[in-house]
Amino acid sequence: MNTFEYDEQLVVNISLWENQLVMDIESDPFKFDLLLEELEKYQYADHTSDLRRRIQALKEGSFFVKMMSDLDILEREKRNKPTKFWKNEKKAERYTLYLTTVQKIDDLTQIIENYEDELAMSCMSLISYRPQIIEKIKTWEDSYFDYKVELFNRVNPQSNQAKFYIIGNNVNIFYEFYKPLFEAKNYQIKAKLIWYREAYFNEMIVIEKEVKNDKDIVEIVEMKKKREQYIFTDLMKIIATIRIRRQ
Repeated sequence: MNTFEYDEQLVVNISLWENQLVMDIESDPFKFDLLLEELEKYQYADHTSDLRRRIQALKEGSFFVKMMSDLDILEREKRNKPTKFWKNEKKAERYTLYLTTVQKIDDLTQIIENYEDELAMSCMSLISYRPQIIEKIKTWEDSYFDYKVELFNRVNPQSNQAKFYIIGNNVNIFYEFYKPLFEAKNYQIKAKLIWYREAYFNEMIVIEKEVKNDKDIVEIVEMKKKREQYIFTDLMKIIATIRIRRQ
């Protein structure tokens, strides 16, 4: 081995022959790279199978099943009263979005199944291995994540909202600070003030309550309790429409 350079990649086969070690040394700088490529191929073959199982589980999950149930209801309405159905813009739009979402998952399923088949056949040396398929799988994973977000939003149309509260004195100062930030992000802003006044909150008020007496007869009696409520006036509640991003 001393006849080779220290940084040269070698393939060393050691065997036992007539009670002596026999070393067969071969210099092949590309053999190690090919070994890594072979390992990568098998790893991604397993990974692709896992991705295919994940998307199948998604199609059997609660979000997708609920969307399909809603789609079936819309299909029946469209079939029974087509003219009335298409005049309802909200229903027609939701129906179209549902169909698009279903088509997307069918396309994603077909693509990942094709990748799985290709890698399986290349592992069995039935076809040549294409290293560029790895990047295609990574692109598919990004599309799959975006699809899951889309599916969640289809089933929960109000999910794309967040509430931002400013609590304390001099809220206008903070409002003037945050307002341009939200406007720069093109967030929809709706404001409302929640005013807590301690004397009003703790004030004892009289309420009527139904109770049973000793003879199991229901009577209405007056009781005192704290008011414990807030006063709402229009000023300061910000609802920001946000897009879920991949972490």
